Amino acid sequence: MKTLRFKNLIIPLFVTSLFLTSSYLSDIFAARLQSYVGSQGTWGMLLYVALITLTMIIPFGTSIPLVPISVAFWGGLTASLLNTAGWMIGGIVTFLIARRYRDFLMSRVTLLKNIERYGRMIPEKNLFFSVIILRMGPPVDFVSYAIGLFTNMHFLPYITASFIGMITLAFFLSYVSLLALNYQLLVIGTALGIALFGYLRIKKPTSN
Repeated sequence: MKTLRFKNLIIPLFVTSLFLTSSYLSDIFAARLQSYVGSQGTWGMLLYVALITLTMIIPFGTSIPLVPISVAFWGGLTASLLNTAGWMIGGIVTFLIARRYRDFLMSRVTLLKNIERYGRMIPEKNLFFSVIILRMGPPVDFVSYAIGLFTNMHFLPYITASFIGMITLAFFLSYVSLLALNYQLLVIGTALGIALFGYLRIKKPTSN
């Protein structure tokens, strides 16, 4: 199993910077966003969930920067539920695609081959809790492929662990985006540190 290196933290840090930028801009244009989406009703929500689902299917795509925008549209609670719904649908679809067409994807889709090094980092032991931790930290979008392609995790434990991690992440990001920027930096930095510590603890081999 490959060890965690600093370069593996570049993606989470990059996605975090996108989230913070989106949160800042959403706060500035909140009134305009709310005015626009007010005329969209249920269709706007359905289109948003479809967009989130699509980003989950694209390897290394991310919907994290859209979270503050959804909060500006619908508020923290509704945005949390909509993001969880989109992530879950997308996560289920990508997992099933990865499992059903594993050999075809690995031989034909070059981009998915780049996920292998991330897949090999997923601990074989405590896989259920590892998936929860992975789902609680950005990015959430290539995890389904990594789990489907490089682990033997069954479908029901997968969706259960994914739901726990995703809904936690959705509520966390939705309400963090309502904070001032300096508090966002503090809270997200602390959360990333805790998630990294938890991952390293799970990954650490047990001594006999």
